[in-house]
Amino acid sequence: MEKQFNHVEKYGYIISEINGKKEEMLKEEDYNALKRCESLEEVAIKLSRTYRGLSEGIAYTKPELKKKLLEALKSDFNYYHDAEDKGIRTILDYYMDFHKIQNFFYLLQCKLQDPNLEKSFEKIEIGDFSALRTIKFSNDMDDVQRYCIENSFLRKFERKVKFKKEFSANNFQILQTLFFKFHIEETFRNLNDDMDHMREILKLEGDRQIIEITVNTLNSKDVVGKKRMRLFPDVHSMSLKTRELLSHVESLDDIKSILSETYDFDSDISNVLIKAELQKYQESFRMYGDLSCVYSYFKMKEQEIKNILWVAECIVQNRRDAMDHLFVVR
Repeated sequence: MEKQFNHVEKYGYIISEINGKKEEMLKEEDYNALKRCESLEEVAIKLSRTYRGLSEGIAYTKPELKKKLLEALKSDFNYYHDAEDKGIRTILDYYMDFHKIQNFFYLLQCKLQDPNLEKSFEKIEIGDFSALRTIKFSNDMDDVQRYCIENSFLRKFERKVKFKKEFSANNFQILQTLFFKFHIEETFRNLNDDMDHMREILKLEGDRQIIEITVNTLNSKDVVGKKRMRLFPDVHSMSLKTRELLSHVESLDDIKSILSETYDFDSDISNVLIKAELQKYQESFRMYGDLSCVYSYFKMKEQEIKNILWVAECIVQNRRDAMDHLFVVR
């Protein structure tokens, strides 16, 4: 309890503010109202109370709507990230650097089909950073290391992996997996001693990474057993036996069977994991004075934007029967 009191004394204003923002997030009745909209203009009107960058009377396209929603999220992020506090910055750097790593490897994978990355950069929404632009004129991975990696936060992971010179010679999916592993492990080490719930969140996200690695390498005969185990992050809540079993599985049914005591896989594995994480994020707001609510807010806000855009897509495509495929924390 002493930890919580110390948090309230130090972070009380921010925690209170974040809790207020969380209360403004869309609830089930708000989503029901969105589902009744006939146009994106109507959607914008419904959202203008919580997304103040939206203007009434403007016929937004879906990309324009998406841009406005993400601008609101990034504005909130920048506001809290500017706080001169190690605890908050560690949490928020973990959130944003995940997107930056994702963008870095996405662009590397695009180099062969889109050498100048003109079209590919248009898809970067969250997690842009200045050194990322240097990939445009990089001719090989030596250039990428010299201009992008060495001049960004990625530098701290560089010595743990080995890139091959030619883009086509690298398995960027495996390399991205390793960067995610290093990222979550470093964040876990850097958390303050009083961030117990944030540790629980990271363990759950580590579990997801392990499951995703297993799913993504099912058809790869070269990544099985110890080779697959080496990709698993050290941050997780799984037993050694569970991880060893996952390192050798060959089918989705085997994965579901191994994890049946922890997850009820009555639907798509990805959907079940998203719901589990959202529930864990929700717990942050039920804990007195817990700073993990800052991270949880941005994760839940990101999912809210995905939900809104799904409804918008259903309106544009006139697929109202698919509108209920949302992830809403009740």
